[in-house]
Parts: sequence; structure tokens; C-alpha cells
Amino acid sequence: MTLGGALDRNKLGQYFTPASVAKEMVSFALELMPPSQEIRFLEPGFGHGAFYKALIQSVPGSRLSKAWGYEINPDYVEYMNEACSDGILDLRLADFTTALLPNSEKKVNLLLCNPPYVRHHHISLSNKKLLSENVQKATGISLNGRAGLYCYFILVAHSWLAPDAISGWLLPSEFMDTEYGKAIREYLTTNVMLHRIHRFESSESLFYDAIVSSTIVFFHNRIPVEDHEVDLSFGDRLSTPTITSRLKISQLKRARKWSSLLSDDDQAKFSILGSERRPQFKLSDFFEVKRGIATGANSFFIISTDKIESLQLPSDFLKPILPSSRYLAGDEIEADENGEPLFEDRLYLIDCKLPEEKLRHEHPQLWQYLETGIKAGVHLHTLCQSRKPWYSQESRPPAPIICKYMGNTSRPGSKPLRFILNHSHAIATNAYHLLYPRPSLQALLDSDPNLIRSVWQMLNKITVDLFIVEGRTYGGGMFKIEPGELGKIPVGSLTDLLNSERNKNG
Repeated sequence: MTLGGALDRNKLGQYFTPASVAKEMVSFALELMPPSQEIRFLEPGFGHGAFYKALIQSVPGSRLSKAWGYEINPDYVEYMNEACSDGILDLRLADFTTALLPNSEKKVNLLLCNPPYVRHHHISLSNKKLLSENVQKATGISLNGRAGLYCYFILVAHSWLAPDAISGWLLPSEFMDTEYGKAIREYLTTNVMLHRIHRFESSESLFYDAIVSSTIVFFHNRIPVEDHEVDLSFGDRLSTPTITSRLKISQLKRARKWSSLLSDDDQAKFSILGSERRPQFKLSDFFEVKRGIATGANSFFIISTDKIESLQLPSDFLKPILPSSRYLAGDEIEADENGEPLFEDRLYLIDCKLPEEKLRHEHPQLWQYLETGIKAGVHLHTLCQSRKPWYSQESRPPAPIICKYMGNTSRPGSKPLRFILNHSHAIATNAYHLLYPRPSLQALLDSDPNLIRSVWQMLNKITVDLFIVEGRTYGGGMFKIEPGELGKIPVGSLTDLLNSERNKNG
């Protein structure tokens, strides 16, 4: 029987749990339970039943009283019901998140799950509304609209847990850092007694057909106490972690993000735990951080000098724009006397605010080029439809410092972020974040134009650990940081530099 290909599984957010991970999670869960306790088991996102298979191989049949499973793929349900006709497993073809809540007799004392990884934009508004209502009933917690389906699974499942039940989840690590993950972090520190968090090496993905870093979470269904300590571990195996530490629930509640709680960098730990050891100035205290321009169709709106000449396009509607960071020879962009970047192959952005009729009459060459975009459907792209006219661009002046905000942390000596000093009048796409000095900093720069170089050099000395604290790391070691997260980076050394500059100026 064919159980669906990778494309079908991806649509449903299904990524099979490796048998070795399922076995370790079952073993760890059993260590938390009394050795003779009768087991009532639930696997909400059943898939091919990795946890159930590991469980029946680990305990005698007499100990496993009943098991429930929920799965929406009929092929899996048919196959597993044929393979497991022991009378213990009740596997249902149904969506767990909308299933009827159990009565007290059906509540379970062991739940293990690798929930479906479905992004929020694949969940309809009507389903989000229904899911949110179920979450509110189960936990009293409200979920952010950007939460993935796995977040709903965790919170809805609370209603199934008997008092003191053990629950173990294999989750994407992103819940530890994201804004929508706040609800899950609240649940783990308020509604249950968190026992352990284990994060796998970010350079490896557990799933052969997905790039995602993974974390295992275990908890008891008990009300936590503030001085209860949680085990945090890191490594490629749950049973033999490379790093282990302990933190109190009260400390986890104070932490803005959890992914770097195992960092050896004391400054990073104080930052994430909200320490009041000394006031921390952030990057956003000195710079406004914005994302670069999103054109909606870079290949159409960004053109070369050769193409400009061949089409005879008017210079009034062309702005110099920087290429992708892989085409930058260094971290400093020099400019000619007109502010044009000193690149051999320069690029320009088409940006015109004239209405179509006036453009067609006054600049026919540009209009002819835009017509090719209409024929290709460029004007129907989501971003283009939101602009009036569709070929105009959002306003982003040139920034003196820009930041490449994605990179790989797994390569030795690699730095996921690069701050680039921009002497030109070129703007940048959303492949970069743009740093605009706030008025207090701009006043210092106006009095000493050379100061911008010192500021830039100071930014490039910020340690990788501090970026990782604020940003997020995905499978394969890929790192990314959003504008708001970049603004939260502590910049104590930059503060010292600017204070020195103020004192020098009297």
C-alpha cells in the first residue's frame, strides 16, 4: 500500500518521526512514570505510529490498558488498523484538534506526539477561529494568528490529560523564540510542570525531507511552583546530551527567548533572562531598523545598465540599487562623485509615480517596457496590486549601514550577519535590513563624519551568540533575524564609544 509521497505529506505537515527518536522518547517517558502504573496512551498526530510501535515494544501487553490515535490520512489509518488488530489501539480517521473532548474515563496518563508542521497561512480563517475557541476552552490561553498547527495541537491536547499525566512533544524549535510561541511558553510555565527541554544540534535535521531544527519537551500535568527546576539539554541524542543545565520556572518566565538558554556566553544569558545587572542599550536606541524594499518582481523592476541603454529608459525613474550580498567583494561600498556605487555591473530600480495616461504620453519607452510586465502578469502580483500605480515602489532612502541578516552558523568561523558600510546613494532590497541613525546619533555623525566608520566597525565586533539569542536558527544551521529582533541586540561597546564622542565634543 502506498502511504503518500513527500509532496502529499508536506501539504499535511507530516514528517515521520525517526524510530530511534521515538524509542528514546518512550524510554524517557517511562522513567517518569511509576514502573507498574497502567498506561492509557494517546498519539494525536498518529502518522505511521512511531510512538505507539515503540511503546508496545517497551512494555508488556498487560501494562498497556488502552491507546488512542488520530490521523487524517486514510491510507495510514487503513494500514495501521490492519497491522495493529490487537484490540488495544483505537485509531480514528479524524482531525484531533476538532475531535470531541474526552470524558474523565477516557483521559490519558501518557501522551507522545510529533504534531503536523503546517504554517499559519495554510490554515483557513474559519479553521483558525474554531481552533482558537478549542484552545481557549482547554487552557484559557489565546494564540497569536501566526501560530502553526502544532501550537493548536499542544494546547487542545491539554483536555485529554489526566492529573499527573506525562506528555512529550517533538516540536520545531521556533516556538522558543517567536512572538506566536509566547503562548506555548506561557502554557509550559503556567499550566503544567515542565520537566525537560532538549534541543537537537541545529546543523542536523531529524527529518530527511524537511529543514527544521527540533526540540523535545516533556512535562507533567501538574500546577508548577516557581522554584521548580527544569532540565535543559542540547545534543544529537536525548539520552546522551552534550550539554545539560537547570533553570527555575521563574527564570524561564523572565526569559524573552529560550533557544540560547544553554549558551556559555554570560552576557547572552543575562540578556535573555532580563537581568538588571546593568542597563542594556539596544541597537534600536541608536538606529531605526527597517527591511529593504520588496518590489514584488525583482527580475522585472531591477535592470542592468545594458538593458537601460537598449530600451532607452529615462533616468528620472531609475534609482541605483545594491546587488545581492554574494556579489559584494567586501563589507564597504565605495561611491563615485555622484554617489553611484563603484560596481562594474550596476543595477537600477524602476520607480515611477506618474499615472498611466501621463506616462504613456510623456515617456513612451518606459511605458512600452511596463506593458511587457502587464502581458506577463507582473501587475497582478500581490505587492504590485497593493501599490498605486502598480509600478511605483515603497519609499526607502539610502542607509549608511545595511545588514545581511541571513547566514549559516554551522560552518567553522562563519558569521551569520554582516554589517556593510554604504557610502553610496544606492538603496537596497529586502535581502538586507537598513539601519537609519536616530536624531541623537545623527547629530554626532554630522559633527564628525568619520564616526560612522567607527560605529560600523563596532557593530561587526558583536559576538555571534548575541545575534543567536535574538534571532532564530533553522535546520542545517541556517540563521535569520528580523528587523525588530536586530533592534534588540545589546550594544554596550557602541554606547561607550558614543559617550566618549559626546564628552570629546563637550
